[in-house]
Amino acid sequence: MQTRKLFGISICILIGLGFFVFAHGQTQAPQDDKLVVFYSPSCHTCIEAKATVIPDIENEFRGKIQIEYRDITDMENYKLLLGLEEKYGSKIENVWPVFYFRGHFLNGSGKIKNGLRVLINQSLSRKA
Repeated sequence: MQTRKLFGISICILIGLGFFVFAHGQTQAPQDDKLVVFYSPSCHTCIEAKATVIPDIENEFRGKIQIEYRDITDMENYKLLLGLEEKYGSKIENVWPVFYFRGHFLNGSGKIKNGLRVLINQSLSRKA
């Protein structure tokens, strides 16, 4: 009887852990139509991009993409970025902000607005 009780408890724990891992994994992976902006709240370029570049990008690609912000000072967000870079073999330098869309990356070291347009247009045309 004791063995049966321990077995039942073990099964419940394993099922619970399985649900936790599944749910955690589901919230971490960006959806296909999301432009993910990895930023630092103390980064001047990030603040400027959010105020001046992103609104134009939102208007231009309205209905085609969603924008999700990930603060890299949150370790989980930083780990997500590193995981995506590893998954897609990115060698991009982490110059903030870093943008991710459908397996491709852009950093804040160049002309962000034009670079984002190219990144998004190329990625959207690949899906079509």
